[in-house]
Formats: sequence, C-alpha cells, structure tokens
Amino acid sequence: MRGSRRISAYLLLISIVLLVSSWLFEIYGEEQRYFNAHPVMLALSKAITGLEKGLAGDDSAAVLSHAKTLKKIAGEGLLSIKPQKNEDMLQLFNEYGTKINSLSSEMVNLVKKKNLAKVSQLVEEVRRTCISCHMKFRTGNDEKGLFPLLGNVITGKVKILKLDGEKRTDRSNVVVFLDRVNNDAGVSLPRKNPVVSQKNRTFGPRVVPIVKGTTVDFPNDDIIFHNVFSLSKTQIFDLDIYSPGKSKSVTFPRSGWVKIYCNIHPKMVGHIIALDNPFFSLTDQKGIFVISGVPDGEYTLRTWHEFGNEVRKRIQVSGSSRYNYLLEIQEDKKFVQHKNKFGKRFKSKY
Repeated sequence: MRGSRRISAYLLLISIVLLVSSWLFEIYGEEQRYFNAHPVMLALSKAITGLEKGLAGDDSAAVLSHAKTLKKIAGEGLLSIKPQKNEDMLQLFNEYGTKINSLSSEMVNLVKKKNLAKVSQLVEEVRRTCISCHMKFRTGNDEKGLFPLLGNVITGKVKILKLDGEKRTDRSNVVVFLDRVNNDAGVSLPRKNPVVSQKNRTFGPRVVPIVKGTTVDFPNDDIIFHNVFSLSKTQIFDLDIYSPGKSKSVTFPRSGWVKIYCNIHPKMVGHIIALDNPFFSLTDQKGIFVISGVPDGEYTLRTWHEFGNEVRKRIQVSGSSRYNYLLEIQEDKKFVQHKNKFGKRFKSKY
C-alpha cells in the first residue's frame, strides 16, 4: 500500500512539473525558443514580435516603442556582430543591418503620422530581410534561422553553365519565382517605386523583377542625355530624350519580360520582369535565392536568365517549413547588338 502511494505521489509530481513547464513555455515561449541565441538577435526578435502585436491591436504607442527599439538594435547592435571574417560577406551582413535601420526609421515617422497601414508593409520588408540574412548566415538551426517567418521559405542556389560548359562564377541577376500562387492576402504594390538608374552609359540594376501594376522610375543620373525605350510586346514605351538630373516613370500593368534600351547608346540594355505575385527573388553573385512567406500549396518554381534556358520544377510546400533547391541553368544565347527605336542599326558607337 505504502509503495502504491509513493508511486502515485511521483506521478502527481511529474504531472505538476509538466503542467508548470507548459505554462512557463506559453508565457515565456519567445525567450525559451531563442535560449542561447545572440543577445542582439533575441532583442531583435522581441522587437519584431512587439511590432506584430502592436499592429494587431492597433496600438500606436506600442508600435512606436518597438519601432524605436528596432532602430536602435539595427543601428548599434547588429553592426557590432561579426558573423564572417570574409570581407564580402561581412559587407553583405552590414547591408542587411543598414536596411533594417532605414526601414525602422521610416516606421517611426509613419507611426507619428498615424499611418499604421504602411508600417505593416515595412514590417513585412523587415521580415523578408531577416529571413534572407538568416538563410545566408545561419547553419544547422532551422528553428532560429526561420524566425520571423510566416509561411514557408524556399531557398537554394542557382548554378550557371556557359555555352562552353564552364561554370559561371557570377551567378547574379537570375529571377527565381513561383507561378500561380493563391495569395489570400492579395498583392500589394511596393511603397516606393523601384529605380532603374542611367549612369556611365549603363542601366542599374540591369535586371529588376516587379509585381505587375508597379511603376518604375528611370532617373538620368549621368552627365549626358539618354532616351529609354522598349519595343517589347508586354510594354511598349518611349521616354524620349531627357537631360541629366531628370527622371521619368513607366507603369507595367501586364506580366511579362520587358527589354529596355537607350536610343542613343547601343550597349545600354536592361530588363524588367513583371510577375503576377510577390513570391520571387533575384540571385546574388553566389546564386543564392530566398523566397519567404509562401502559403501552403503546389507550385511551379521557375527561373528567368538573360542568356539561359528556363528551368521549371514542380514543388509542394506546407507547415511553415524550409525547402532547399539546386537549380542548373545552361546558357544558350549570346549578347546581340540591339537596334534603335526605329528598327535601324546605330550609325555611330556613341
């Protein structure tokens, strides 16, 4: 009898411990989840969580407080972390920190203007920035690496083979995107117009993926005149000649590939890739892509490359998980000198 009571007491004690542990995890879940994380990252996660809760409760005071905290963390804390000895990677990490600092500064100003709707867009940009950073700098820790993800994350690398079969070292400017995504949240246009600058007789960036309906600015940041135009079926336009310091804009209402040129400088070539949804990524020099916040479902993962064949891969994602893919592109095109907007060859090499 006495042994039975002792066993019952042990069972009762174990039940109490489990109950208390569950209760503590519910209250301090964020702290438990990021136990042993870098203090700066823990503070960053708390600030993002606070922003989400403040926006959900329409609490301007809370949003302002957490936006200020986020700005301080990005401006001081993130820049104190040295995740890599490699200078290029360290510069990339600092660029992520600088971007979060800039976004949080905008948040503070927007909250003061009572514009919480645009603050929500900024939080989503911070979310995507954090996820992209984590995918490139964190290894062996999916749980910490996925925060603050909502939905699934599709990441991986693109391998590019030249016409002669040699591997290309610079694997940037490949657009990786999802086809036909049912997005219940709808498609929001960017807060700011993407910019394609004209400088040193070059378009920069050379490749710009956008959501259809987006307006793109084309500033002349050069010291000479330019004339941006396109004869692509997706969007035909001609901005005519305009001087340094001036800027013109074009809206792209349809999805598709738009090749842009300058009617004065034959070597100036750029590309606008207008897509149906925001689930896309532009690869960096290492060929890394990150598409975050993807809802559960079956999709076609596709690529676009200026000189390469398209790659298509059927995928299925669910459960707010990470999916990693290696995509191989074989180049099958060479650069071809374009003609002017009248369909004629350029008379000079100016």
